[in-house]
Amino acid sequence: MCGIFGLFPGKTPPSHWTIPRLARCVELLRHRGPDAQALRIFLENGSSEFLDLQQTSAHALQHSRENNSISGLQVALGHTRLSIIDRSNSANQPMAFHQGGYWLVFNGEIYNFQALRAQCEQQGLNFITSSDSEVLLGLYHLYGPTMVQQLNGMFAFAIWDRPKNKLFLARDRFGIKPMYIRRFDDGGLAFASELKSLMALDNHPPQLDYTALWDYFTFQNVLDERTWVTDIQCFPPGKTAHYRLETGELTYSTYWSPNFQVSPEFLTADYSQPSSQITPSETTLSEYRDLFQEAVTRQLVGEVPMGSLLSGGMDTGAITQAAVISLPGMPTFTAGFDTRGASGVEALFDERPEAAMLASQLKTRHAEIEINAEALSTLMPTVMWSLDDPRVGISYQNLLINQRARQDVTVLLSGVGGDELFAGYPWRYQWLMQPEAAELDSLSLTKKYYQHWTRLLSDQDKQQFFSARFCQELGNPSDQQELTWQRFQAKFVNTESDLQTHPLHRALSFDIQTFLHGLLIVEDRLSMAVGLETRVPFLDHNWVDRVMTLPASWRITQDGQSKWVLKQIFSTLLPPEVLNRRKQGFTPPEAHWFRHQSKPYLKSILDTDRFFDRQLVTREGFTRTWDAHMADESGTGQRFLLWSMLCLEWWHRLFVDDRNWADPRFPY
Repeated sequence: MCGIFGLFPGKTPPSHWTIPRLARCVELLRHRGPDAQALRIFLENGSSEFLDLQQTSAHALQHSRENNSISGLQVALGHTRLSIIDRSNSANQPMAFHQGGYWLVFNGEIYNFQALRAQCEQQGLNFITSSDSEVLLGLYHLYGPTMVQQLNGMFAFAIWDRPKNKLFLARDRFGIKPMYIRRFDDGGLAFASELKSLMALDNHPPQLDYTALWDYFTFQNVLDERTWVTDIQCFPPGKTAHYRLETGELTYSTYWSPNFQVSPEFLTADYSQPSSQITPSETTLSEYRDLFQEAVTRQLVGEVPMGSLLSGGMDTGAITQAAVISLPGMPTFTAGFDTRGASGVEALFDERPEAAMLASQLKTRHAEIEINAEALSTLMPTVMWSLDDPRVGISYQNLLINQRARQDVTVLLSGVGGDELFAGYPWRYQWLMQPEAAELDSLSLTKKYYQHWTRLLSDQDKQQFFSARFCQELGNPSDQQELTWQRFQAKFVNTESDLQTHPLHRALSFDIQTFLHGLLIVEDRLSMAVGLETRVPFLDHNWVDRVMTLPASWRITQDGQSKWVLKQIFSTLLPPEVLNRRKQGFTPPEAHWFRHQSKPYLKSILDTDRFFDRQLVTREGFTRTWDAHMADESGTGQRFLLWSMLCLEWWHRLFVDDRNWADPRFPY
């Protein structure tokens, strides 16, 4: 796992793009790749210069070079490496291939690289390293852009085709690995694994994208390629792109999108009946058990210590059960919460007893931590520095468990993805299995799901919540409201064939493209913040291609049994008490903590002149949110909205107010 950076300067690069500046952009990704950091600069005269940033920091460069300017800059490629496969220096990047004709910077893992390597060797290619990175270059040499169709893995990479003077960019199907793009008025382009690396190219603070913020405070997510920064876009999952240096033209192509198409062998299943009346054959269940075992085993490739998250639930339990076959006694990790005083559903948020029981049965080396309310105030600056592109959920707990896991392992298996493939949120999906949902026309179904996904503020509430200045910067809020709806609708109905798809499968396709993508951004950021690689076996390509052929009624029943078929698949692997546990997310009891232990901290950050002087949120909007949460003594209240305001304030403090944030010595 790594961090990548690239700059193609365009026709009129600014004078402040010096070697120390570009080195700083790479240094800001050091946490993603603590084992090696490098920058290679290519000049228009055909020469190049290599800088080993592991030996010479960006700060030292600033004071050691007599001439920091770059005359005739053509391309700059930077890389920070977390060594996992072929840990030798020969596998460091930027990596050359075909006598320097191709140059690669790559973040991720290709799980089927050994088979692909053998395929390339059969066609006459020779490899110097045993890395998956070099295999990507070999595949590009043989197949060009179509090579992505052969990859099973998580990836964001760029290949500079030097003879053709063009750049090839690719991101994995689901967006497990991040990549961001920045365009310049003169046709130039830059890309990086994180926003902060691209923001550091400037001498001025980032400009807030009000449309992205409007989306975020609707869905706690951003639906399209926008980020919170106006001129930085998120490279879309499942796409490739070509960038031509001469013209500055960037052209995208889609190579994968979610496609739930029920296999003919399952079409006899009566969709109108509860799943209890449909029994998959033992042959079918055995086939899927084998597929899942292969998926987990495939993701155990590497030369570093590996472990797994273990919540006590079915998803991480099944992953761990499959992994211990290859890694008996592997480390497992659980985070629990101090739930004293919490009520309702939050009183059940501590999963440590269930996880410990399962760890004992699986004979893992189990470790657990307890998280209390004080962690929020301690971690919030680090969390927001690491995220820099805020997305779904409350997430500081992710950083804490990753910090603990990193003490023992370099790779951590995670259960992300199972819920989006198997309808794991019954409160979100059960109504889609009722006859009334099937009778809704496309527009009505989309509108109802839009209302469901209005996670933070309704369109009417936003106009009262945001300040007059915010609405002025945004434009007409009514127009923006319509555009938000149009973006939602475009994701929910991608093709005409979707109109014939089961309502549940349309919803799952939407969630894979939006909610899951947001979860994966958070997962990546808060693991790579500590140099930890997380892998997600539920998103293995071979496994996904097969489970997308299952009937909707096997995912969730009319009476709300979520992940029904997955429980049948794992019935011989896990005990009934694990399979039948109620669905529970990995989240702290923040509704209770915000009303009690964390209340003074939230008040000190949000109910302040500093927050309101930004002219984004009105005092009235904050007060209504605050009062509503405090009055909801037994419910979950406005915890997500309060968290999102906290993210907004800390994002501004770190990236707008403090202009020293881009210094490599910044104590994040």
